[in-house]
Amino acid sequence: EFNPEEGHYGIDIVAKTGSPIYATASGYVIFSDYTVEDGYMIIIIHPNDYISVYKHCLSLLKYKREKIIQSEMIALSGNTGHKSHGPHLHFEIWKNGQPLDPQKLFIN
Repeated sequence: EFNPEEGHYGIDIVAKTGSPIYATASGYVIFSDYTVEDGYMIIIIHPNDYISVYKHCLSLLKYKREKIIQSEMIALSGNTGHKSHGPHLHFEIWKNGQPLDPQKLFIN
């Protein structure tokens, strides 16, 4: 669950290792690399100051400065990084430097 008061700025979506991850909106990759805590992670900047973050990926399919189109496959889900405790996608949305609850933005 989204709980910024406890440092959980997104939601966790259970997924089998290797499941495709798709971009929520068009934009440009601003980060695509491995971090010790969050494993393989990709960050996309979108119009109107939105940023989406995808953590704990098995592998990344897009690289920094690449243009992304909405619904394009960008990574495969995994269980990487010290903060991961099982296969899943940790997904965050930010606007103007503030985390938003992704569940409140989903249409379906």
